[in-house]
Amino acid sequence: MNRQRFFRRVVLPAAFVLAVMIISTNIYDLSRHVESRLLHGFLANGSAVFMFLSIWLGAFFANTLLVNGLKGMASIFIYH
Repeated sequence: MNRQRFFRRVVLPAAFVLAVMIISTNIYDLSRHVESRLLHGFLANGSAVFMFLSIWLGAFFANTLLVNGLKGMASIFIYH
């Protein structure tokens, strides 16, 4: 059960942010080959928004995991 909580709390959020970053980076890179300027602008700007969001979400998850990890380590040293 503890392993499942670790997977849900740590692995899934990190995998989600990484997947969003990879997909939006590839869409951004491939959008230069689109002939339509309107579609190119939509794809490039839309994927750029998701890239910046994934950077923000990555920092958000990393900060939360770091704080929770430090609390856990502190509680081990304090209560033992």
